[in-house]
Order: sequence, then C-alpha cells, then structure tokens
Amino acid sequence: MRSNLLPLVLCIASLVALSSCATSRSTIPPAKTDFPSYGFEALHGSSVKLTVLDQRPERNDSDLLMSRVRASLSAALTANGVGVEPSSEQELEVRITQLRSDFELGNWQGCTRMTARLRQQGEDRRFEADRCVTKSNMFGYKSASEALTLSFHDALAQLLSELDAL
Repeated sequence: MRSNLLPLVLCIASLVALSSCATSRSTIPPAKTDFPSYGFEALHGSSVKLTVLDQRPERNDSDLLMSRVRASLSAALTANGVGVEPSSEQELEVRITQLRSDFELGNWQGCTRMTARLRQQGEDRRFEADRCVTKSNMFGYKSASEALTLSFHDALAQLLSELDAL
C-alpha cells in the first residue's frame, strides 16, 4: 500500500514546491498618455531636455522601454504647458532601475522603479517612483503583463506627481 502512495505524495510535493517558486517575466508595457492635469509650477511656460536611461540589470528591449517612457512623459509635460526640447538648459533625467514581473505563491507581482533628477538653474532636485501591483495568476502571462503595465503606469503617475509638487 505504501508503495502505491509514494508517487502521489511525490507529485503533490512537487506541485507545492513549484507553486512557491519565483520566476520572472518582463514585457514592455504600452506608453500612457491620458494623465490627469498637472500644474508643473516650477516648469510651466518653459521647456526641458528629457533624458531617459535604462539602468536595469536585465536590459531586454531597452530602446523600446526608453521610447515608451519618453513618449509618456513628453505627452504629460506638453499637455500641461511644458515644452520638451533637446537644447533646453533645464534637464529632466529619468533612470529606469526596475521593470519586471515575478511569479510567487500563485500571484504575479509587477514592479517598476524610476528615479528622476530635475536640473534647473544649477540646482538638482531628485525624486523617485516605486510601484508594485499584484495580480492573481488567473490568465497566466496575461496576468503578468497586466500587473507590470499597472505598476508602470502607476510609477509614471507618481513620478509626474512628484515633479508637480516641486
């Protein structure tokens, strides 16, 4: 009887072990262009040079990610009275340090972390955005992409809110 239960016990133990393992999945979320209105009092009526750098350890699809961050931030800035010009003396530098989805204990957790520096009249102001979103693994990799997209859009909104508060 014991020898008949051994395969079942090993199968259950394997399933439990695999369900608690962490794996990673990273897809580049779409750009976000529908942000709320911001005052950007420190920048309103002027322009900034926007620099986006990918400093993640795993730099898959780096150019695509940087272009989507640049497009999202440019859309929000220009919609709120701030020009984006490469020759501007003011510079907004954004560094992407994390963008990934991890699977753990039956859930996908998408996390995005960015830091920013606004250089204005010789003064540097630094701020950051760090957002994580957890989604149940109901739809597999689609849940991973959704968690990552939500964390990405939340981090962009946080970054813009921090910039607005200057």
